[in-house]
Amino acid sequence: MLKKIFYSNCKIRHFLAVLLFLFIQLQNYAQVCTGCTTVITSNTSVNISIGPTDFVCIAPGVSATGNITLNGGKLCNEGIVNNLTLIEGTFDNHGSFIKPTGNLNISNAKNLKINCYENSVFDVSNAINIDGANNTDSIVFNVFSGSSLFSIGKDLSISKGWLKIANSISSGGSGIIVVGLPSI
Repeated sequence: MLKKIFYSNCKIRHFLAVLLFLFIQLQNYAQVCTGCTTVITSNTSVNISIGPTDFVCIAPGVSATGNITLNGGKLCNEGIVNNLTLIEGTFDNHGSFIKPTGNLNISNAKNLKINCYENSVFDVSNAINIDGANNTDSIVFNVFSGSSLFSIGKDLSISKGWLKIANSISSGGSGIIVVGLPSI
């Protein structure tokens, strides 16, 4: 009798351990942006400034319509961002950055990295104008496999520094990179 009870409890413990493991794995999968010092969890039109020690995350489904200034920290986006001032740091885009009007001007940029991950959208309707802080500063765009759209509607120009665009989008149609409007 005791053997039967112990055996039954052992099965339950194994089941609960597996269930706990799966729950933890699903949590890690569901939440891409982790380690944040600040998490934006509701729609906002407030301007946000991100300094060197800041790590700001925008939760899935959240729309941030105020200007976000990235100046040395890290921004991880799983929602929708409309206005960015990019100077220095890392912008990890897992959601959407959509700038329907005006140019995206990146001024005095130094060591700026923009990562566009799976299912992300980076869509600038007009031009991107980049002016590095000096000739040795870097601006890097990484467009990873599975990125839905990386689009610059008009020109991409750089006056100082150097620019690298790394494209991992497969030729199987899993994403689109567009720079400039096609001639009609």
